[in-house]
Amino acid sequence: MRLRAGGRLGVGGPYPRAVQFGGSAARLTRPVFAEGAWLAGVQCPVMPKPKRLDILLDEDVASGFLIEYLTYRGYSVVTVRKGEPDHLVRGSLTRHRLFFSKDKDWLKPGRVPRKHGGIVVLDAGHADEIELTSLVDSFLRAYEKDRQLAAALVDRRFLYSWDEVWEYDTDGNSTRIFPRM
Repeated sequence: MRLRAGGRLGVGGPYPRAVQFGGSAARLTRPVFAEGAWLAGVQCPVMPKPKRLDILLDEDVASGFLIEYLTYRGYSVVTVRKGEPDHLVRGSLTRHRLFFSKDKDWLKPGRVPRKHGGIVVLDAGHADEIELTSLVDSFLRAYEKDRQLAAALVDRRFLYSWDEVWEYDTDGNSTRIFPRM
């Protein structure tokens, strides 16, 4: 099924232009986000854009859809190139504010530098790019309530899924943050 610019699908309003649906996964050729527009059944937020926050996306998380959405929300986004060695990514963690990945190795002790902007490992299984974008967005919204978002995430590592949030310390010990036990 193909959706033309200005078309409608599902319940609600117009989708962003140039959304193309095909195969088993939806893909975005060139998204155009507009506040209040409907995107994959979810309405784009009508809210003030956050303070600038640099985000580094690992190759297993980076998708055109997620990059465009985060850019629309006011974040500065940098992606890791495919096949980039982990030691180069580790060096980038000191220069970028927040790192998103699906690789659980980033939670192991000694894997990351002591000082970094924050690491979020997404436990998303085989989520498509729309579900992944929604998961990243839900994490950022949880911390946007704090005016000092970047400061709240510095040197912290999280394992984040739809129903649980765990924080890992430098020794590899984990603490369940949500839902509280």
